[in-house]
This record gives sequence, structure tokens and C-alpha cells, in this order.
Amino acid sequence: MEANWVGEVAQSPWAVLIMMGLVVLDAFLVVVPGETAVVALAAASASAGLPTIGVIAAGAWVSALVGDCACYLVGRGAGLDRWRWQRRPAVRRAVHRVRSVIHQRPASLIFTARYVPFARIAVNVTAGASRLPVRVFLPLSAVAGLAWAAYHVAIGAVFGALLADQPLIAIVVSVAVALTVGLTIDAVITQRTRGARSYTASLIDQGAPMTATRLEPGTPAPAFTLPDKDGAHVSLADFAGQKVVLYFYPAASTPGCTTQACDFRDNLASLKSAGYTVLGVSKDGPDALQKFAEEEHLPFPLLSDPDLAVHNAYGTYGEKSMYGKTVMGVIRSTFVIDEKGAIEHALYNVKATGHVASLRKKLGLD
Repeated sequence: MEANWVGEVAQSPWAVLIMMGLVVLDAFLVVVPGETAVVALAAASASAGLPTIGVIAAGAWVSALVGDCACYLVGRGAGLDRWRWQRRPAVRRAVHRVRSVIHQRPASLIFTARYVPFARIAVNVTAGASRLPVRVFLPLSAVAGLAWAAYHVAIGAVFGALLADQPLIAIVVSVAVALTVGLTIDAVITQRTRGARSYTASLIDQGAPMTATRLEPGTPAPAFTLPDKDGAHVSLADFAGQKVVLYFYPAASTPGCTTQACDFRDNLASLKSAGYTVLGVSKDGPDALQKFAEEEHLPFPLLSDPDLAVHNAYGTYGEKSMYGKTVMGVIRSTFVIDEKGAIEHALYNVKATGHVASLRKKLGLD
């Protein structure tokens, strides 16, 4: 009798749909038993000898991915400073710290957080808010969700098959094992990262500024591919064997950025004759860049980085002082990259006016 009704529940399409709904909700609310539902349904299916394990695994994977993407979109829509509490100095420093890490090590964070409920929510929302590119987040989340679904279904299926004559016990044991393993993983991760978290917390408590990770001369220049004002993709690799002046500026068509861009324009011929290619990068879209280039007659490529992925890679987005206040924004910076793709000069917090003249002296052109 027990096996019969357990089998009926396991083969009901409603059971799979309810499980999927719980997994999606689990992406937002840690109290929702998403993992438990997957393990229990897999155990019930295996104990009843039903060929629905594949359907359960697919449903768990799809719903896990949907939940993760929904969290990502919430973070992307809410941003980092929509609400007053987000603008508190300590919160902004902490968010910026997480933001920098997630752009440097997205795979390790997303894969690890998938098994830790609170961490999963934090990482997914922060990934969206910090504009981690969809092309990076989506495949990582898909693979992490697939591994997560396979793991929970496997636990349920194994104990369901071993205890096929006692389906309810199979469900209880498989859920208990899954929870135990999950808590163990959480404890291991907590132990390994305790020192790093304590160090970060101490910096926040002391009010220490958490600036972006800065590049040093001699280090490899981070690779990138970005659209230009016409939508054509431009890669750093396109200039292999050439010297590149790569400069980051806050916004097109603003006074300071216009002055700087025009200085590069007026000195472009001499820079080219010395073997340097000039590239400008901002978070503006291609349309704004096209207007900027046309109005100021800028003949060098202007690249669009709206997700700030390249800004973060070069350490040009973070805390800066503006009108006496500390704000988050683009840090005006210039990098000189040699023919081998290494950073020759890393110049942060440069001034818009007179910067190109100073750069020419540093390069030995004057």
C-alpha cells in the first residue's frame, strides 16, 4: 500500500511542477525546501521503479537556472545605490569588495555558492548589480545548476533503489544524507574563508577605503573584446606586436572628457609616428560614442564597456573623490601596453587637462 501511493505521487506531473516551483522560490527564500523536494522526489521515483529520474533531473536543472537568473535580474534592475541603506559608506565599501571579487573569480564564486543557500542569493544578486556580463554569468550558472541537480537526484535515486521496499524510509534517509553533506560543504567553505572574511570585515569596521585592484607595470594587460562606436568588435589581441595607449574616461561629451579626447586627437599623429595606437574606453553605449566622435572629430577607436567588465579588470572603477564626497565611479586612467602585451605604465587618477602632454614626456616624445 505504502509503495503504491508513493509511486502514484512520484509519477504525477504535478509533483514535478511543484518541485520546480519550490526550487525557483528557493533561489530567493532560503526557508523554501528546494533541495529537499528534489531529493525526496528522486527517492520516491527510484523506490517505485519509475523511469522519471531524467525528468526530475531536467526539471531541477531548469528551475535552478531560472531561479538564479531571476536573482541576477533583480540585482541588475535594483543596482547598487537605489535605496538609502545601499548608500551607507560601510555598505558601499562591502558591496564594492564583493563586486571586485566576483569579476575576478566568477566561476569559483558561482559554483561554490550554488550549494550554500545564503551565499547563492548574495552572489547572484551581486552579479546582476555589479553588471557581471550575461555571457559570463549564464553559462556558469547553467553548469553549476546542472551539477547541483545531478548531485541531489543521484542521492535520492541511490537510496531509493537501496530501500525500494521501504519508500518512506528511503525518502527520509536520502534527505538526511543530502542535508548532512550540504552542511558539511558549508562548514568547510566557512572554515576556509573565515580568515579572508575577518580581514575584509576589519577593513570595513576601520573605515578603510576599498579601492579597485590596480595593475602594476610588468603585469600582462587583461585581454578584452568590446564594440566600438559602429558596433564592430575590437580586441586587444588585434594590436599584438604594437604599442597601445589605452585610456579610460568617465563619460562621452562631458567637458573634462572632451578636453582629454581632443588632446589625444591633436597629438595622434606624433603618437602614431612613435608607434602608439590610441584606444578610449568608457561605459557609454555605441550611439553616444558615435555622436561624441562626430562632434569632436575623433579619429581613434572609442570602445563601449557598459557592463564595466573591462573597467574592473583594469581597476578603473571604484571609490573616488568628487566635490568633497566619496563616490563610486570611473577612475580616469591611462595604460601604456608594450608590444608583448605587458603593462609598461599604469597611470591612475590622471587629470583631464594636460594629461597627454605629461604622457608624452613619460614616453620620451618631448
